[in-house]
This record gives sequence, C-alpha cells and structure tokens, in this order.
Amino acid sequence: EKTHFVGLSIGGMTAQGIMLKHADRLMSVVIANSMGKVAPEFVSAWQDRIDLSREKGMDPLIQPTMERWFT
Repeated sequence: EKTHFVGLSIGGMTAQGIMLKHADRLMSVVIANSMGKVAPEFVSAWQDRIDLSREKGMDPLIQPTMERWFT
C-alpha cells in the first residue's frame, strides 16, 4: 500500500529518509520546518541529549527543551 507522509521538524528529516529508502511506498510527502543537512553543532547537541537521556532518563531534558521551544 502507498501512503501520504507529512513530516514536521525532525519528522521532516525522517520523511527524507523514508523517501530515500521506500519511495515506492509513498504517494506524496510534505516536509515543513526541517533541514536537508545537519550542521556539525546540531549533531553534537543531539548526541549530548541522547547520552543524557540514556544516562539519566528524560527528566533532565524537560526544562531545557521547554526553554528552547517557548522562550
């Protein structure tokens, strides 16, 4: 079966990966507020968050995320 896919932000990056690996399963794709290439500083920031979540769970990420998104 084929589907439509909408990706917002990091979901847009997911959409790009799906397009590359499973284009035959897509009818259409919408990508919004996303990037096609990730700058090295973003890779480092994401890896830091991944490491922190693995070590201490998601709680330490809540406040910084809220501040980034809503201030």
